[in-house]
Amino acid sequence: VQHRSKWASPDIFAYTMLVYLIRNLDHDPLILTAAQLDIGFVCFCAFCVCATVSALGFPLPEAQDDKMPMVEVRQPFLLRCMGKYVIALVATVLAAGFAYLLF
Repeated sequence: VQHRSKWASPDIFAYTMLVYLIRNLDHDPLILTAAQLDIGFVCFCAFCVCATVSALGFPLPEAQDDKMPMVEVRQPFLLRCMGKYVIALVATVLAAGFAYLLF
């Protein structure tokens, strides 16, 4: 929980910087912008702060001793079946298809 709660907070900074960068791009007729941070951004900021504060209430797991047996870590199913090169190829084809459909 502590690991996940802190990753939403950089988005606040990114959204703020993005709005700051594009707020003065209103050059009629080429670019029309009306960027402003509204109630959704305020709610998202409140969520990030509350999630980070509430994550502090969870105790950290204790460190493992050398006496405890290590659990065998298995690779994900698709990685075991297809291999990393096939998965990389499929991801590349899907990304290219997405880019083609996007533009």
